[in-house]
Amino acid sequence: MSRIFAIRSPRQFDGAATTSEPAKAPDAGARADSPLEALLKLIPGEAVTFFGIGMTTLANYKARFTPQGYFFATVLVTVVGLLMVVVIRSFTTDDPTTHRPQVLAIVISCISFLIYTYAMGGMFRAFPGLVAPGWISEFGLLAAIVWTTFTPFIFMAVDRWISSRTNVG
Repeated sequence: MSRIFAIRSPRQFDGAATTSEPAKAPDAGARADSPLEALLKLIPGEAVTFFGIGMTTLANYKARFTPQGYFFATVLVTVVGLLMVVVIRSFTTDDPTTHRPQVLAIVISCISFLIYTYAMGGMFRAFPGLVAPGWISEFGLLAAIVWTTFTPFIFMAVDRWISSRTNVG
């Protein structure tokens, strides 16, 4: 199961050359991902599923909670989902040579999960006072668009910086 969610391919770890096969043209009938779909690809499905089921279950039993209890329950679902992201990504981005996870992939997934929770509402919709202007669904969509657009560039810049630091004489 290791390497399933790794950002870098195993070839980048062992220094092997890339294949000389030409890149295939994209399928003309292929549909581009929406920003939320692109964001979800950065998060392990187990955490997304847990968050969705947890928040739905809490909403169904909201009448049984005090407002403070409901707040803590929504925070707990979010924190457990975030911990799931960290644990799953730690095991699935293992570098085969050093047996260490890709910390950058874990950080990117955690930020993606938090943007996803905001976009879906979660504790932010239940308690709009958590963020300054209150929960506004358009902000979540905007954050998803910006994050999924710039994440590859952020990763490439950090990866280049790390490579330059490790390749110094």
